[in-house]
Amino acid sequence: MKAVPDMFMERIGDVAHAFALRDADDDLDAGLAIARRQAGWTFIALPAPVVAAPGLVAAWRSTPVVAWSSSALTIVGVGTAHELRGRGGARWREVISGAARVEHTTLVDRSGTGSLARPRYLGGLAFAPGAADGAPWQGFG
Repeated sequence: MKAVPDMFMERIGDVAHAFALRDADDDLDAGLAIARRQAGWTFIALPAPVVAAPGLVAAWRSTPVVAWSSSALTIVGVGTAHELRGRGGARWREVISGAARVEHTTLVDRSGTGSLARPRYLGGLAFAPGAADGAPWQGFG
């Protein structure tokens, strides 16, 4: 099991507790119980502290991580739940088709964020066929 980054640790008395384990454990258990009874994908949204995106990216340098932001929203994705790939001239159709085949049957929202809690695909695509095959993109797959 990977250590929890310091930004998610909170001292209670003499003991350091991970935020997710201390505050969201019951919500996670409830969400997992729902997931076990469902077919297909179940997404569980839990409350989490607000942390600056660069801090999250820095905390998980050894894990696949992507950050995206606009004037209204910043999202950081850590790890890979599902990967979509396309190659060559049909890559856009392949990625869109792959995304359409993933149906989430259940969203368990314990985060209190309303419509912000929903499955999202984060990542990048090459705009020209073969462009991702060379530097500097080659290492990204």
